[in-house]
Amino acid sequence: MFSAIVLIGLELPALLVLSCLFLLRAHSAWRDRLKLAGLLCAALFGVCQLAIKAFQALPSALLLVSIVAMLIGKGLIYTTTRRDSTWTIEGLTLAIHLGVLLLVVQIADHFSATLPRGGFTDDVMRQLALPQELFGRVQPDSAWAQPWWIVLAGAAYFSLCALSRYAMAPETPTR
Repeated sequence: MFSAIVLIGLELPALLVLSCLFLLRAHSAWRDRLKLAGLLCAALFGVCQLAIKAFQALPSALLLVSIVAMLIGKGLIYTTTRRDSTWTIEGLTLAIHLGVLLLVVQIADHFSATLPRGGFTDDVMRQLALPQELFGRVQPDSAWAQPWWIVLAGAAYFSLCALSRYAMAPETPTR
């Protein structure tokens, strides 16, 4: 559960890192490249900082594996795009992913209805042992204080990303 929550939190800085890599390739002026390199370093620092804090809060091999898998996935997107020269399609897909993520965050920020706990009883919450140092900082009336909302938001985000990737995939010939 905590790994899923952390992946949702790491998705924005990881997308920013990927965006910086795409933009670095597109710009040729040294000033633009220098600015983007600074932004890339800041985004990478954000990814590393969030991953370290999450691992300190709840050390887990599963958390480490999921973070590394996410970063490898973003790296594979960049390297296959570079190899296949599909910058336009991948750039559009990346823009859609950023838009969907910001939409999910915006909806959650203004979400006032109480979601059903969906099986997250008090006993289950104790068994999950989510670190209070991370969840204790969130205002209790915020949707982000409810782990079931975070899982729902993550499922919606990753489902919409998969649909956008499927919709923008080039047609493959059938045999």
